[in-house]
Amino acid sequence: MSMDRSVTNRQISVIIPVYNCRTYLEGAVASVLRQPSKMIDIVMVDDGSTDGSAELCDQLAAKYGRIHVIHQKNGGVSSARNAGIEYVLSAPVVETRYICFLDADDCWKQMFFSDGIADLLEGGYHLLGFQSLDCDQNLNRISSPRAMEQGCRRGGAEQVWVHSQQHFGAMFYAAKLLRDYGIRFQDGLRYSEDKIFSMQCLYLADTIWLENHVLYLYRHTRNSAIGSRKYGISYYIPIVEGYLQMDACMRKYVTESRGRLLACKICVIHYLMDMIDEHFRQWGTKAEVDQLLNEHPQYLAALKAEADFAVISQEARYLCYASHPYKYMLQHYVLGMGFYIRRFLKRFVG
Repeated sequence: MSMDRSVTNRQISVIIPVYNCRTYLEGAVASVLRQPSKMIDIVMVDDGSTDGSAELCDQLAAKYGRIHVIHQKNGGVSSARNAGIEYVLSAPVVETRYICFLDADDCWKQMFFSDGIADLLEGGYHLLGFQSLDCDQNLNRISSPRAMEQGCRRGGAEQVWVHSQQHFGAMFYAAKLLRDYGIRFQDGLRYSEDKIFSMQCLYLADTIWLENHVLYLYRHTRNSAIGSRKYGISYYIPIVEGYLQMDACMRKYVTESRGRLLACKICVIHYLMDMIDEHFRQWGTKAEVDQLLNEHPQYLAALKAEADFAVISQEARYLCYASHPYKYMLQHYVLGMGFYIRRFLKRFVG
């Protein structure tokens, strides 16, 4: 079965959010266009770029007929991806269309498509998950790809972690899945928005195929969102709220076959404790933590495994903190001091 024939009924739309990334943008676009399948188009969403990226988007669209450009005011990566989703879903036919996401500083693996991948597209799966590869700024491999249990499975609560070791962009999402359940990225959420999105999809999907075949090359740069993030409470609060919002949203989709999605609650507790740990490594005070928990009773209920969180066991870290808070603080103060010493030595000593 030839490539052109095998994908005639399957259109793939690659959504690329663009914000001040002129340096890498052409490489990302080229990595998609040079794939052997011609049934792939690109939706570039310029999110208010000011470095010439917006103009480059228009130039690339004028040069290649398979590129569509949306210009919008800066609203963040979630807003840009959502704009791309809405554009794709407005097409006359979405039943056989897949949507995937590529950050403008990343790339697809060269010659990713094969007859085997084309056959998978004909399977009608809600999700097709592949591997991602961590790379340095020059796209040299940093580590080996992480293997998954390859094959078909149904979605549901037990499946939300099956792709968690891969970049969320190493996934083809059926457009009808996003349309039927209204799945979108949480606007304004800058971190973990991708994991929350993919977990919803994995929970709601009828069928999932995982393939140990590298699709996505993730470029680690100093200017990435994670690399330039703030530390402490201000970083974690939006993430915690994002998982709480997801938890509330997914309750209406609980069925006997899917099971109850407890992963949201687990993530809330996990991130709350990460927040407390990092707060103390930054030499924050216990009074600040106490004030935060008093202002957000739901956070305290989560840590104590009470009320709606009674179905989840208390995390060992919180039990240690609650039993001996000042000892816990001191341990993390020491860890924080060690972190700054190592960073100082790396910067000035080499």
